[in-house]
Amino acid sequence: MTADDVADYLGISRSTVSRAFTPGAPVSEKTRRLVLSTAKALGYKRNELASALTASRNRIVGIVMAELENPIHASILQRFTLQLQRAGSAPIAIGLGDEADFEAILTTLKQYQVGVVVLSSLTVTPAMVKACQRAGLPTLALGRLVDDPGVSSITADQFQGGLLAARHAAQAGYRRIAVIAGPRPRWTSWAREVGFLRGLDECGLAPAFRYSGQYTVESGAAIARKLFSDSNSYRPDLVYCANDLMAIGLIDAARDVFRLRVPQDMGVIGFDDIPMAAYSPYSITTIGLPVDAMVEAAVTAVCQMQEGRSSPPSKTLIPVSLVVRRSTDRAQFVARHDDPADSTPQ
Repeated sequence: MTADDVADYLGISRSTVSRAFTPGAPVSEKTRRLVLSTAKALGYKRNELASALTASRNRIVGIVMAELENPIHASILQRFTLQLQRAGSAPIAIGLGDEADFEAILTTLKQYQVGVVVLSSLTVTPAMVKACQRAGLPTLALGRLVDDPGVSSITADQFQGGLLAARHAAQAGYRRIAVIAGPRPRWTSWAREVGFLRGLDECGLAPAFRYSGQYTVESGAAIARKLFSDSNSYRPDLVYCANDLMAIGLIDAARDVFRLRVPQDMGVIGFDDIPMAAYSPYSITTIGLPVDAMVEAAVTAVCQMQEGRSSPPSKTLIPVSLVVRRSTDRAQFVARHDDPADSTPQ
């Protein structure tokens, strides 16, 4: 007779059975009494040595990651794993390709007997979250919001970032604004775009152009070719890109293909504040993510989950910041254009 047998008999998860046998663990008194009485009736006795080994295994944290070609995600993973190790945990990172890969990933996580799963991919779906819950794996979402009342999420306030970008653009005097959104249906893409549109609306503005990219340099360059060809007679004076990689691709294509300069011919705003955004050829005004604060909050949450003293699931949005650089130096744009409100390209 095993704990799995007790769990199957009662129709509950194995982790609930384990918590019922652990003093101070988060489980209702009614459930605890039910589990203990059922275990006694079925003849199950807890193996204390095995329980001690399990406690050690619970220090293993499974991190499901993707999009590591984006420097911001690689930075989050590096800092997160380092801080987990310093806290006494053993992180293992598993790459996620698409939803079809997740069953194999879940099998791996169970084989390693991880204590906590951290979902830190933008492509995480509700089905993946439910699969972790059915497997009895305590789960935390990092870097995105999960629409599930049983799972905590820790992320930057992407909506606020969009607002800050739009207000900065309006206050700097830009009026013909193009938006390059991220891929749908990702929550980050939605929040960054909706926040920006809300900010424009507050300032009495609306986007003149809208395109959707893939959060890559290549997609930013491809959209630049289309945008500046389509808008030859009515070129935008500012382009808002939903991440820095797309902004870099756009700036490169604007310069190399159309001989347009930033900020003399147009302004550009990005999002994420990756290191390359600060490089001299780009100097992109962008939205800085609170990576250190996100990592600190996530490590604290993981430690609490490992110790069985986690708070009720919550959604934590950490404020972002506007990082102003040369790409929105409106004075250089005005100096090049006799009348910045004129719709005719100079």
